This record gives sequence, structure tokens and C-alpha cells, in this order.
Amino acid sequence: MSSLYRRAPVYLFLLIAISFCKHRPSTEVQEINQLQLISPANGVELTSQGVEFKWETIDNATHYHYQASKDVGFTNTVIDTVIDSPTVQLSGFQFGNYYAWRVSPIMQGSSGIWSEIHQFRVKKASHNPVESFENFIYANNANFFLDGETFHFAGTNAYYLPNYQKIDPKVVNRAFRLFKNTGITVIRMWGFYDGYDCGYSRTDPNENVIQTEPGVYSEEALKDLDEVIAKGKELGIYFIIPFINYWDELGGICQYNTWAGAENPSTNMEFFLSNEQTQKWYKDYISMLLNRVNTVTQTAYKNEPAIFAWQIMNEGRNSGKEATVMRDWYRDIAQYIKSIDPNHMVSTGEEGFDEGTPSDYSVSQYENTYTLRSNEGTSYILNTNIPEIDFGNAHWYPTEYGFGDEINDAFLTAQKAWLNDHQAIAANAGKPSIIGEYGYPGWGNEQMKKVYRHFYTYAETIALDGNLIWQLTADGAKCWEFGGNICYPGGRADSSLYKMYKDHVKTMKTEVGSTPTHIP
Repeated sequence: MSSLYRRAPVYLFLLIAISFCKHRPSTEVQEINQLQLISPANGVELTSQGVEFKWETIDNATHYHYQASKDVGFTNTVIDTVIDSPTVQLSGFQFGNYYAWRVSPIMQGSSGIWSEIHQFRVKKASHNPVESFENFIYANNANFFLDGETFHFAGTNAYYLPNYQKIDPKVVNRAFRLFKNTGITVIRMWGFYDGYDCGYSRTDPNENVIQTEPGVYSEEALKDLDEVIAKGKELGIYFIIPFINYWDELGGICQYNTWAGAENPSTNMEFFLSNEQTQKWYKDYISMLLNRVNTVTQTAYKNEPAIFAWQIMNEGRNSGKEATVMRDWYRDIAQYIKSIDPNHMVSTGEEGFDEGTPSDYSVSQYENTYTLRSNEGTSYILNTNIPEIDFGNAHWYPTEYGFGDEINDAFLTAQKAWLNDHQAIAANAGKPSIIGEYGYPGWGNEQMKKVYRHFYTYAETIALDGNLIWQLTADGAKCWEFGGNICYPGGRADSSLYKMYKDHVKTMKTEVGSTPTHIP
């Protein structure tokens, strides 16, 4: 046998090896596209329900597919989302659970391979004040959750409580007793009071201003806010807290604009958004409040589970401007909030208006489409789809939004459409939604009862995630401030309205289904 034949096996082996190398592109792609996870480190134990995830970037990746699961086989996935950056902050991870997470890059519409799997455990820190109250409420898959169970609610606005903690604490105590007896678990309350130049008098001793000058905060006023949160927490009540008002009441953007020298400060959103000083002062206020340690509970606000969510602004508008301006600002502020406080949900606090009458709404069911083409420079659809916004928020004042005050079929059809459309738009973004304020201007009359009865019934039918009346009051202190309030047992003593509302609170809390059904 010649030397050629004796070496054949060697040549054959080399040929096979070369052929193998030429036909293994998938392996090379795999090595190129498998990204590396950075944090949290594999096997780490965390003491916060909010977690920041980071991984290395991949060239040509346009987005990243993130998954978290309670098992390494990802058969019990709790988060499945696509984001556009190599970092994301997520909340809602429950104490005592182990989690696995992974990420894959998306390049021009096609996915790369999954990264390796990292695991972490969430455990309570010893002596952590969070242990004295229930876990944080969080949003996932178009629902709110608490302790692993879906969470629905009907509650009330009570913006005035910190101010009345100074004026007359008995008003606050009566309000909380009423809320507890009604079964309310969520209230919405202002977390701001800025300056003296817009809406209130510097010489009025009843005013309880928190920010007396830019970056100057009244410790006494903040202690009143501390006290109110502590009282609510003791009764199992959660708080939704906005940081600023669009309107002049309690200062609003008017006060920031005045401090910065604006000629027309009132509701001048364009100045507020574009001015470097107003934006710095506003972010400084957010940072101060998030990092503040409650003098009663000894818990930092950013770690306080009794806070349901933060809201960026009450009823923000930017009239006549592109809605993308507000959308981009909301995202910047939401990212800033979550950079300090990853534990809590964030929402806009908006009214739910839109631009250009989008087909996402049941347009034919609106006798007046002003709210869908409002030219107020804000879009519920754009804002709710911001990754860092955790749930949709809309308000419902039909007489102010162009639906008139005659309670006819067209009015009630529009009310159904408003509730259902905003719920469905948020659900399509994978998020729950709430009606953060609602009211019909009456004084305990039959028209109020008809509107509210219809509202409650339909909210329960579609399993609305949450709603908050403006507002339930316990006495005469705020009873007559707005037509549409329910006053009980003091003030007008609206007993029949109150009973109907109390039944709704109970139904939303105990009987509404766990899977929302959006009815056309």
C-alpha cells in the first residue's frame, strides 16, 4: 500500500474538519449573539421588590427580549417584555421567591439566542420596616397584584388631608374612620404644596406650604404629610401621590414658573418644560420626597409599601403642542423616579385625552369627540405605552368634557365607551388602568344617583382595575367644595348615595373577576 493510501485517513479527517467548519454558521452566530448578563449577579439575594437588570449590548440589536420566571425552565413566566435598552428596572418581585431571568437580542425583527440564565432570591431584610405592612402593589399582564393575588379597588380622592392635619386633625381622623368603615383600601392625595404666589395667600395661617422657596422645604408641613400616611397605613390604606399640579391650586406649575420669572406663569406648560430651573427644582423636590424618612413610621418614602404609586403631574396638558413633547417628558421623569425608587409604580396622572380621534377609541359611541381630538398636547395612547409608566390613568368629568348634563342614552353610552376604551388601550399595552377622578355635578340628587349607579355597574362588569371618586367626605369640611361629592355621615348626609358607593367598594374588592373582560 502506498504512502498515499496510508495517509488517507488523515486527509479524510482534515476534509471532514474543514467541511464541518464551513457548515457551522449557526454556532458562530450563537457565539456572537449570546449576550452576557451583568446584574444582578447570579445567585444573589436581594432585599428589594424592585430590581434593576443590566446586560451587555449586542451590535446591530434594536431591542432586547427579557423574561423572568419562577423556574429555570421558564414554564412559570412572570414577566415577558421587549425593551429598547440594555437596562430595565422592574418591580413586583415577591419576598421569599426565587427567580430566573434571561435576555435575547432582537436584530432587524429576528431574535438572537437566549443568554445564560441567572437566578436571584428576594428576601426581607432583617429589621426592615417593610415587614410591618403588606408587600408593594405592582402591575403585570394588565392587572394589579398584591401578595400574588389580583387587586381591584374603588376608593376616593382626599387631596386636602395633609393641610387639615395642620388646620384640624379631627377632620383627618373622621375621614379615615369613614374610609375604613366603607372598606376603602386606596386613596389619592396631594404630595405637594408649593409657594404662596399662585392660588393662596402668604398671610393665611391655615395654609400648609411644603416648598416655601425653590429647594426650601418646611419640616413642619412635611411632618403633617408623614402623619397622614402613618394614619392611613395603620388602617391598611394605600396612597396614590402626585408630585405637582398642572393647575394653580397649591402652587402648581404656576409657582415654579413664577419663581423662574415667567411673564405668564399660570398653566404655562411650555415654559415649565423648557426652563432649566423649573425642571431642576421639580426633580429636586421629587428626590427630596422619595428619600425622606417618615418621622412617624421611620420608613423612607421610597421604601414605603403603603404608597400605591407616584403620579408625575395632576392633569397635565400642553395645549396646542405636539403630544410627543409631553410623552418624552413623562418618560424622562418616570425614569428619574425609578432611578431613585424602583419599588413603586409610576403613572402620569393625566385626564385621558387624545389627539386626532384615534381609531383605538369607539368613536361612534361618542356624541362629542372633543376628548379624542382635544388639541391639549397630550395623548393617552402615547403616554400609556411609555415603558416606565406602569398603568393607564384617566379622569371622567362628562359635563366638563363636552357630554352635557342631560342623562340620556347618548350620555350613558359615552360613559361606557370612556371606561371601556381606556381600559382596553392600557390592556393592549399590557397594563392595568384606573379612573383616577370622576364626578358629576349634583348635590345628592337623583341625576347623580343615575350617573353613579350606571358607572359602578359598568366598572364592575368590565372588571375595571380601579376608580377613585372626587370625593367622599365625612363632614362639612369639603362637602360643598365640588358638586358630585358624596357626603356622609356629616354635611348633607347623602345616605342613599353612600350606600350605593359602599356596595361598589365591596364588589370591586371582593367580587370582581381576576381576568378583566373588555366589552365593546
